[in-house]
Amino acid sequence: MARSVRFVALLPIINCAVAVMSCDKSQFQCSGGQCVPLAEQCSGVKACADGSDESEALCSAANETLAVGDVLVANVEIKGRDNIPMFLLCDKEHCSRLLLSRGQSGTVVFWTRPSCNLEGKHCGFPDEDYFLYGAGNYTLGVERRASELAVWFGRRQPYDTVKIPARPEQTLLRVRPWRWSADVAVRLGREPPPA
Repeated sequence: MARSVRFVALLPIINCAVAVMSCDKSQFQCSGGQCVPLAEQCSGVKACADGSDESEALCSAANETLAVGDVLVANVEIKGRDNIPMFLLCDKEHCSRLLLSRGQSGTVVFWTRPSCNLEGKHCGFPDEDYFLYGAGNYTLGVERRASELAVWFGRRQPYDTVKIPARPEQTLLRVRPWRWSADVAVRLGREPPPA
C-alpha cells in the first residue's frame, strides 16, 4: 500500500505597510508624495510632477480690480510662521511688487520692484535687512492713484505712506504672502470715501 505524503506549505502573510514620507520644514509635499523646495511652491513653475505646488486652491491670492481713486482696506491675518504681505499691481503681462514690513523701531521697511512676472517673481530681491511679521492681525490701507499705488499701516493714511510707481494699464491688485510657507489669510474690502 503506497502512502501518499502531502505537504502543505503555509506562506507567512506579510503585512506591508506603505510608509508615508514626510517632507522637512524647508520642503513642500506634493499630492503624489514628492518633496520639493518650499521656495518652489506657488512660484509660477510646476516643480511637482503632478503640478500640486501650483494649484489654484493653494496659490490663490486676494484679487481686486482698481481704478484711480479706489481705496481698499487689506486685513491680513498671519496665523503661523513669520511672513510679510506682498502687494502686486499687475497688467496682463507684468506686476510691480511691494513688500512691506515694520522695522524694529516701528518704522516702515519696504522694497519695491517693477517688471516682475505675474507671480511677483523673477524681479530680484534686495540684500537688505527686513523684519517679518509675527502671528496676528494687521490692517493696511491701499489707494490706487494716477501714477502709483500707495500702501500704509492702519485705516487712515498717515505720513509714512509707501508708494510704488504704476502704469495706467496696471489695474489688478493681488495681495498674497511673500512666502507661501505660512498660513496667511487676506481679505480686501472697499473703504468708503472720506466724508
